[in-house]
Parts: sequence; structure tokens; C-alpha cells
Amino acid sequence: MSSGGVEAIIVSFNSGCSLIRCCEALLQEERVERIRVIDNTPDGADSMLFKSGDFRDGRIAVTATGRNLGFGPAVNSALKEVAAPYVAIVNPDGVVETGAVARLVQVLEHEPQAVLAGARLLGQDGREQQGSRRREPTPGRLIANTLVRALRLRRWYEFGFEMKDAPLPKGPVEVGAVSGACMVARAAALRAIDGFDERFFLHFEDLDLCKRLRNAGGTILYVPDAVFHHEGGGSSASRPYFVIWHKHLSMIRYYFKHHRRLGAGGAWLPLICLMAVLRCGALMGRRLISGRL
Repeated sequence: MSSGGVEAIIVSFNSGCSLIRCCEALLQEERVERIRVIDNTPDGADSMLFKSGDFRDGRIAVTATGRNLGFGPAVNSALKEVAAPYVAIVNPDGVVETGAVARLVQVLEHEPQAVLAGARLLGQDGREQQGSRRREPTPGRLIANTLVRALRLRRWYEFGFEMKDAPLPKGPVEVGAVSGACMVARAAALRAIDGFDERFFLHFEDLDLCKRLRNAGGTILYVPDAVFHHEGGGSSASRPYFVIWHKHLSMIRYYFKHHRRLGAGGAWLPLICLMAVLRCGALMGRRLISGRL
């Protein structure tokens, strides 16, 4: 492995052709030396894509788990095998723009205090996606963020933790958190905090990871000129209720973990729990009704 080499980790779940497109783009990145695909589909369907003869490459290692481990546990299992100094964590439902991985590594190499760098996520409409860059998601900011979204107050973005409507910076900037859809981290820094907290089955695991890295003394950078074209929702479309449930469960878990004490925002916890329950019920109800129409 070279001194600045990267191993990419992709966790898939019924990702199909999107997974192949993701791998093809990563294989074109000069820094990427190996891709580790963790197939969480119970029947190993994604693993079979690499055994058919249509798409084979010696740099791709595929592991079929036989069950859905969750995102964090799957990444952690692959992290144990990573030999390169840098690890890229990439969602299968997107494609890195040429040079994006190299740019993220370059930024980390020039910023000794930085331990993780995230790409700018662009949706199919060409606009920056939610979660691409975030402030520290304090309880107050969570409530503000909910109100900003509900009332469509885009000009009030500075009160919430989502920053997609903020002016685009000219270069890398320090942020509270970036999205787990496309990030590059120092492998040693991830191992030092034992990787992802495996209690987060789905969602909020990236927010938790960034917070723990910052608590350990590192900084998180958002790199606007490293672009990831993110289709989004590829593996979750077939199980919407499952995803909605775990997203809100993880949200409650995050705030109980990091803001349990009264002085750290614990007084907001009852309201946050109520918000999570109401929003989860509303989203499930809306989907159920729309599905019947």
C-alpha cells in the first residue's frame, strides 16, 4: 500500500446496478487501492453481481453477511481489514465525481488536525442535499431545524444545524458533521474511537461518529469541490416504514447519549422525544394514506 492510499468501504442492501456504477467510479480514482463491499442482503443478491463474470476486478473484495447487520456494524467489520492509512466510506446509491477521493485525501494531508473530510452531495436535481454539511446538532438547533423545514424558512438556515442553504464556501471549512454517504477519514482515527457506535442501526451514526471524533480532538472538514452525485434512497425504497422507524429511534438515541445531562440540553429531551414520535407517526400515516389512494 502507498503512503496515501485509500481503501473504500461500501455497505449494500439490494443496491443492484447502482452498486456497480459506484464501484466503477471508485476504481477510476487514483488513490483507491481496494474496495470492500459488505453485502447486507440476506440472500446475498448484491454479492452475485460480482460473480456473474460481467463485472470482476481484483481490487474488489466482497463479503456477504447473510443478514442485515446495519450500516455501522458492517463498516466496522470491514475497517478491521483495512491496511491503507485512509478509508473512504461511500454509499452504493451514488457516484464520486472524478478526483473527489483524491481531493478529500489531499485536504487531510494538508490539515494535520483534520481526521475526516466530507464531500458535497448533489441530488439528481443538481442541488446540494440535506446532510451534506451540518453544524453541531444541539437540541436547540434540532428544534429550530424542524421549524425551519416545516415553515419553509430557508433564509433562517443559521438557526438550525443543516447548512445546505448556506452560501457555498470557496474552499474546505470546518463543520460539526458531514454525511456518511461520502467521506474519507484517517483509518487510525476511526480505530481510536472503535469506529461507528453499533447501537445506531440506521441513521444518525454519521452524526455520532463526527461528534466523537471532535470530542477526541480532531476536526471535521467539508470540501465543496469534492463532489458526490447521490441518487439516495436506493436500498430503502422497498422498506419505507422500517427506515422511518429506525431514523427516529436513532435520533432519540443520539440525544439521550450526548445531551442527557440537564446542563447539556437534557431539559429538551422530553420535547425531542415527543417530536420524534409525532413526526414518525405523521410520516408513516402519510405514506400509508398515499399508498391506498
